[in-house]
Amino acid sequence: MEVVSPRVVELTVGGLIPFGSTLHVSAGSFSGPDEEVTVTVTSEFTELGVVLAGGVFIFGDLSLVEPRAPEAPTPDDRNPAIVRTALEKHLEKREASPGVREAAMLLYDGMDLEIVPSPKVRAALAALAGTFADAAVRSLLGRDNCTGDPAAFIGFQEPPGDSELAARVTYDDEGRRVVSIRPDLEAAPFELLMPLVAHEAIHCDRLDSLDEEIVASAIDIYLYIHLLLSQPELARDTSPLARNFNIEALAMLNSGRQTPESIGILASPHGREVLPESGVSHRSFAELIAASYVDTADASAPAEAVAQQYLDALARAVGAPLGSAIDLDYVDSLLGRATPFETISNLLGVFELVPG
Repeated sequence: MEVVSPRVVELTVGGLIPFGSTLHVSAGSFSGPDEEVTVTVTSEFTELGVVLAGGVFIFGDLSLVEPRAPEAPTPDDRNPAIVRTALEKHLEKREASPGVREAAMLLYDGMDLEIVPSPKVRAALAALAGTFADAAVRSLLGRDNCTGDPAAFIGFQEPPGDSELAARVTYDDEGRRVVSIRPDLEAAPFELLMPLVAHEAIHCDRLDSLDEEIVASAIDIYLYIHLLLSQPELARDTSPLARNFNIEALAMLNSGRQTPESIGILASPHGREVLPESGVSHRSFAELIAASYVDTADASAPAEAVAQQYLDALARAVGAPLGSAIDLDYVDSLLGRATPFETISNLLGVFELVPG
């Protein structure tokens, strides 16, 4: 306690205080009458906000992160009419506007089948219409990208190189992008492919910085977290993608330097591990992602245009200032600011999270 002036006393406490708390002070402590003074505390935090900002969460149901074996695709997974119906249902659940629904269906019906042969991938791309990540469609299917050409191929085939990668961008002999998605992911709902294609659309030039990968991964998990608002069942899908997204979503929730009561990518002031009881010691979402790319990234790579377009769209939607897509402090701040409490509350319920 510090006496700032004859009329002001400053109290410092060792934790966050929720809105509506009361402070009880004996007036006798200040040479006043022997009675108690009660003051209602004004705070920016709710009780749940204090818990979110001051600690970490763990999965209450560990089945959400149990290893999952890929399933073989069925004829329905490759049936354009059935997938088209699934896309219509997705847009309905998402409560997309009539204009967005029309645009998405036109995209699905109009894609070049030689470039995007899989109806699942066509649906994933089309469903990005009306989201902050719709720049992926223009970049991959049009000439609005660093190569000046549409992608040569976007679909299921073994990604060259690392067999553990879910997807990868390479280039054909003419310099056009080739987006390869692991074939064992074809049975996944197309909604789980949406974060993948949004991520891979970011990679255009042949340089790949660690910050670029962190931001691309943050974008795909941010999209996944918001998909769970209308389709919480995705978290329990049998695809390995769901398990991986669940783990990274928890790391994002337990991170956040600028807005610790929301989501983020940098270490939260609580200083704890973002995946408690998991056996890994990463203290932020960024550290978790960086651990997978430490030997493959080029520190000199510039910001990618598509990532910048995603973040600019988010910033404009919430009235936030624009910033660089390779500034991790900015991305941490923007994602926290752009995530309403409804989304956080939904994540707590879908994952059955409990304080760790």
